[in-house]
Amino acid sequence: MEEEIILFEEKKPKSNPLLKYGNWLFLILIVLLLIATVVFVSMQEHSGEGLYISEVMLSNSETLEEDSLGTPDWIELYNASDSAISLSGFGLSNHSSNAYLFTFPDVTIEPNSYLIVYFAGDTDSTSSELLCTGFTLSRSGETLYLSSNTQEILEILEVPALDTDVSYARRDDGSWGYCTRATPGYINSTEITDTIA
Repeated sequence: MEEEIILFEEKKPKSNPLLKYGNWLFLILIVLLLIATVVFVSMQEHSGEGLYISEVMLSNSETLEEDSLGTPDWIELYNASDSAISLSGFGLSNHSSNAYLFTFPDVTIEPNSYLIVYFAGDTDSTSSELLCTGFTLSRSGETLYLSSNTQEILEILEVPALDTDVSYARRDDGSWGYCTRATPGYINSTEITDTIA
């Protein structure tokens, strides 16, 4: 009696589509994560967090002089954060109806650093490394608006009337006072008083 030989064909396991495309899905996920990280970091760099006005002079006569501008009024910005802040598209104004009366060019303020902005009329700030708003301030008092490049108002500062060469300066605790020894571009003087004699 002949033995019947039965051959069994080896069946190949069905491919799992998740395994087949798993590597691609993983790579796509990594790329999306990197893109999200870059966008988040970019938003942080342009949010203006840690940026504020630290000193203002409405009537400058002898405190600060520039060859091309003379003795214009000025404000000092300070970056209190640990990261550089690009000011491109940020706004500065003394009118609530137009927070971008002056729009910052592509300039960066480094961490824990100061930046001077001059207030002088009819001046093209793009022709110089100096930042000049093209409008002036009144010594009788001003309201200043500092805005981010995302239409967010970062600071509204009410500046009182100031005598010539007297600045309105921010203390370390965030309060403001008068300073007869202004320090444009440097840490504010400790001689900041609540009143002017």
